Formats: sequence, structure tokens, C-alpha cells
Amino acid sequence: GWLARISISRFLESFYDLPDHPSANSLLSRFLAWGVPNRLVGSVNHRGFAEQKEGNPQLRVGGPGYLLVSQGTVAITEINGRFIRTLGPGSHMLDRFEYPAAVLDVRPQEREATNVKMFTSDGIDLTADVSVTFQVGRGGQEPSREQTFPFDPVAARKAAYSTINLNDEQDLSWDTITLFITAAELRNLVAESRLDELIHAWPSGIHPHPRLKRAMEQRARLIMRNDGVEIRKTRLGRFDLPELVVLQNINFWRSQWEKQQKLPQLENETTTLEEVDRDNVLATANFVQELVDRLSPTRSPYDQLETKSFRALEAVEGMETHLRQAQDSSPLIERQLAAIGNLKQQLLDE
Repeated sequence: GWLARISISRFLESFYDLPDHPSANSLLSRFLAWGVPNRLVGSVNHRGFAEQKEGNPQLRVGGPGYLLVSQGTVAITEINGRFIRTLGPGSHMLDRFEYPAAVLDVRPQEREATNVKMFTSDGIDLTADVSVTFQVGRGGQEPSREQTFPFDPVAARKAAYSTINLNDEQDLSWDTITLFITAAELRNLVAESRLDELIHAWPSGIHPHPRLKRAMEQRARLIMRNDGVEIRKTRLGRFDLPELVVLQNINFWRSQWEKQQKLPQLENETTTLEEVDRDNVLATANFVQELVDRLSPTRSPYDQLETKSFRALEAVEGMETHLRQAQDSSPLIERQLAAIGNLKQQLLDE
């Protein structure tokens, strides 16, 4: 029997890529103990699952036996590469050859990317920091005494299998994909906008930064929901622009500020001119009133009116023209125009 045991041990060492003979002998002993009650396959948590499998080959072989899943962790089990079930925190009895294929951290998590590079639609490059807080979808459940970190089993399964191979060099898992997608959606939004639309609050008066952040979050949330991930919030830092663009914007803002400073002065000058013009019109009206009072035929019927009438008529017509050009509709001006009209008629009758 010892020769058969050695042969089987070497086969297990090669088949499961075990580090040495003692590990193979330990695994063989576990196989021989399959019928023993309360047999422990192993324990898993969200920290270092790959190292846990490396240190415990039984996690790669599977049951039968108990699997311990730590708090805040979800295990996805398979048999021969086929999904079997989702296991939450606690102790679970595995079927024969059922093993944990993936382990997920269901606690809220945060990831950050610094200096994310983007290009606007008018070809300006800029950078910004982006962060996202997320977790495995909860299916509408809230934390409770029985389940501190609730999760939806379907969402956990989707998240476990949402892996992207990037340039045939790197595999992005669900927790790194979330940040990758969020930054990608930000790049798309920036590429759809001009620089002025991203940094200026005019003409609407609403700064575009909060609007851009909301749009980025909505797009990323919709995409990741299909992969079983719930985005809770995002953060978008300020845009860093090339130095030349910064100087151009400073000059633009300075010119806008100077225009705003000049507006009250121009308004005051306009008001002053209007007041001066109104005073001139009123002075002219008073002069005409005095002229009417002095030249009215009803005041001095015995004067020689022929010579005075011609001179007065010329003066009165000049005053009338001046008053009409002033385009002032005050009651005083209207009365003076009426008086001038009566005086002209009297002078012409003579």
C-alpha cells in the first residue's frame, strides 16, 4: 500500500501544482478522511484569497466538508468550472468537489484615480482626480443586526464574473472595473464639450462642474448596475489646465471683471446726461413761458406789434423746434408747446 500511496501523492502534487511532497501527503490524507464528520475544507475572507488557496490546496479541491466564510465576505462556489451557489458569512457544508472559486468583499469600498487625462472637443488636454464609492448590489436591503453587510446573491454572482482583460496583459476584477468605467465615462463627457463649457458658468450662471459630476455618476451607475455593482457616490476634483490655457483664461476673466466694473460708471454718466438734457429742456420751456408772457398781444394792446411780431415769431418757432427735438413728454413741455402754438396763431393773425 505504501507504493500506491507514494504514486498517488506524486500525482496529486503534479495535478494540483503543489509546492512539495508534504503538501501532497496532507491533501491525500484529507481525501482519505472524506467520510469523517465535521471535516473542515478551510476558511476564506476578502483579504488575500489567492494566497489562501496557495497555502491550502483543499480550497482548490473542494468538499465534502465545511467552508468558513468571514464577516463582510461572500464566496462563489463551482464544480468543474460551473457555478453552484453564493455563500454569505458563516459555516457552509460543501458538496463533493465543490470549491470556492471567487471571494468578494461586500463592504462599501472606495477607489481613486489621480491625474486622469482627458481631451476636450476643441483639443485642450486637462487632468482631474476621480474617486468612486461602491459595493456589491444590496437588492434594496438595509444593514440589520442579522446581516451587517447585506448583499443580493444575483448581484454578487454578476460581480464575481465581471472580469475584463485589458490589452491581454491585465485582468480587471469587479472592484477595479468600477473605477475604470467611471473614469472612462468622464473622458467621454469631456470629449463631448468645449473647454469654455467645462470651466465657465456663463451664460446660464450655473457652474458646469456639478452637472458634469452628476452625468458621470449617472452613466457609470447605469453600466455597473448590470454587473451587480451599486455605485453610492463619486467625487470629481478640479480640472488642471496647461499653463498657457490658464493665462488665457486669466486674461479673459480680467477683461470680464473690468467690464463689470465700468458698467456702474457708464450708467451714472448716462443718467447725468439725461438729467442735464432734461434741465436744458425745462430751462428752455421756462424761457418760452417768459417770452409768451412778454410778447402776448393781450398784455400790451397799444404797443407797435408789427416789428415785434416778426421777431417774436422767429424766436417762438425756434423754441418750438428745440422743444420737439428734446422728445420729452413731461406735462410742462406739453403745456409750453400748446402755449407756443396759441402765440404763433395770434402773431400770424396780426
